[in-house]
Amino acid sequence: MSMEIVNGYVCRNCSDVELAKKGVDPAKPEEATKVEEAKPERGPAVTYGGSLSPPPELSPTQVVQAAPYVPGSTVSLKA
Repeated sequence: MSMEIVNGYVCRNCSDVELAKKGVDPAKPEEATKVEEAKPERGPAVTYGGSLSPPPELSPTQVVQAAPYVPGSTVSLKA
């Protein structure tokens, strides 16, 4: 039987290691549900503002469609 220390917790098997990686004491796994219930809701990791923010009439999940291609509307300056 091998023992391993993960995040300061003594682990005796692979399930103990997984609990320790989550910050749960493998000797008292019933306390894990109490810790998970106490976590606050988090918002988005990044919010864009200024010129990067979407126009107010669009939601962040809407896709902006480009104008259709019209032949002759662009100029090529290749020599």
